[in-house]
Amino acid sequence: MKKFFKTLLKLSLSILFGLVLLEGVASIAAYTQLGTTNIAALHERSTQNAYLAELGEKSWAETISPHLFLGWVRTEAAVIRQGDRVNNVGLIGRDFPMRKDTSKFTVLVTGGSVADQFTRTGALEKLLNESGKFSKPVVVLNGATGSFAEPHQAIVVLLYGEIADAVITIEGANEAARGPYRLEYPHNESFLRANPITRHGADMLGAAWQSHELKTLSMAHNSRALFYLVRGIRNNIEARYEENPKENNDLPRYFSFPTDWSEDQRREFNYEQYKKYWRSIRALGTVHGFKQAHFVQPLAAFKNVLTAEELSRIPKDAFNEKSKAAYVRLENELLSVNSTEIPVFDLGNIFQDVTESVYTDQVHCNKHGYEIMARAVADKLIPLWQ
Repeated sequence: MKKFFKTLLKLSLSILFGLVLLEGVASIAAYTQLGTTNIAALHERSTQNAYLAELGEKSWAETISPHLFLGWVRTEAAVIRQGDRVNNVGLIGRDFPMRKDTSKFTVLVTGGSVADQFTRTGALEKLLNESGKFSKPVVVLNGATGSFAEPHQAIVVLLYGEIADAVITIEGANEAARGPYRLEYPHNESFLRANPITRHGADMLGAAWQSHELKTLSMAHNSRALFYLVRGIRNNIEARYEENPKENNDLPRYFSFPTDWSEDQRREFNYEQYKKYWRSIRALGTVHGFKQAHFVQPLAAFKNVLTAEELSRIPKDAFNEKSKAAYVRLENELLSVNSTEIPVFDLGNIFQDVTESVYTDQVHCNKHGYEIMARAVADKLIPLWQ
């Protein structure tokens, strides 16, 4: 009996030592790869997207809900900062009025996640009011959210443009990420995440539930080894459905080009579609009496000096020369539309000589970055609209 307990003690100590060693190795790997050993932070940083990381332990799918005309809007789960709220149209910010408030100068900002974060800082509204160039108090409404891309902006204006005195868009990155599809193809598959049955049928709901439960398990235990185990299983679950989509996903077919079209033909078609939506906003502005302006957003790939902090948060493929060249082509094409009727401004160089950290990933910024952006936007709008 004594020998048995001795053997059992040795085995237990060996297992305990192995677990401690495994946890130590996992902690070193986590800190080396992601710069932290905090479990919540590891889940955030493993997304490689600051907008998704901002949601903490919530998945992107938990924070969006299907919308009849916009594809998806936000749920209360998206509220992660004190003072934020989901408004009466499903976006984060103050409520939209039912009719134009003639006692205020109302600016409607629309675009994707950069426009959303930019607007929620309140920096633009503050600068426009402090300028003293407007005879009424300026109110800036948030008509943007993550993964919105044209024609989302045009649809937002179609739905709510009559309440605005002016409309601005901050865009470019999401529109550039269309690959082989028409401009209208849902960016980043957010439509599919809000409507999972569209792609995989009911089976996808089961997989999403499994993945969420595994993440919840990992978040409840302070173990780096468990984090890596759970991440591997979750990646396997998600890859299984990504690699073997069922035949009921017709979205690519709806937004595909003719098979004999060249890359140049596809690109030129999307350029014209993009301009069409801006012209549609102009037409709505003529009907409802609002001004408009468009801003092509900056990317980290074009900043002259990136800090060590910025580099740690930006995927290596963000500096792919082909994608940079494609974005420059898109910028030039959009700037060619610039006129008194459709003012277009390029924000691409606003951070070129900024030496401190402003980017939290390849497109999103910290508060300081958005304050710099707000100044650049206000400097264009004040003489245009005063």
